[in-house]
Amino acid sequence: MGLGKEYWHDVINVLRDIIPVYDKVNLAISLGKAKELREKGIQLLLNDNMFVLDAGSGYGNMTETLLNLKQDAKVTMLDPIPEMLMLAKERFASIPKISGVFEHIPFDDDTFTSIMCGYSFRDAISY
Repeated sequence: MGLGKEYWHDVINVLRDIIPVYDKVNLAISLGKAKELREKGIQLLLNDNMFVLDAGSGYGNMTETLLNLKQDAKVTMLDPIPEMLMLAKERFASIPKISGVFEHIPFDDDTFTSIMCGYSFRDAISY
């Protein structure tokens, strides 16, 4: 399952093109509930000593929501679109950012206590 490699590149290009209106698109896709859904999903993850991978982080909406709910969480952002990570760099200077895909996470299995992904799972190459 998933988009497959050929179609995935098309989707990534579309995501790159909509960066200026990315939040508006997500708001429309979620029927106005993007923030509420992020908060509800993240509340399921909350625990002490959190080391979280934000897989398909974009420019950091899930990371921001997590840090608003749990300020001491440690986060690493992973996204295949360098332009998104550049925007994240402006918002989260001290958080590590890695360019890559979550089908091939470049970390050892025990690096993180949790992995979160917002809309990125929808855009997976395979799952």
